Amino acid sequence: MSISARNQLNVEITEVRTGAVNSLISAKLAGGE
Repeated sequence: MSISARNQLNVEITEVRTGAVNSLISAKLAGGE
C-alpha cells in the first residue's frame, strides 16, 4: 500500500518499539483491521 499526504489513514497507535537503528509502530485502523 502506497501512502502519501493525499491519502491519509485514520488510525490509533497501539504500540511503539524503539531499537538502536529503527522503530516499529503498530497501528489499528478505524474499521478494526
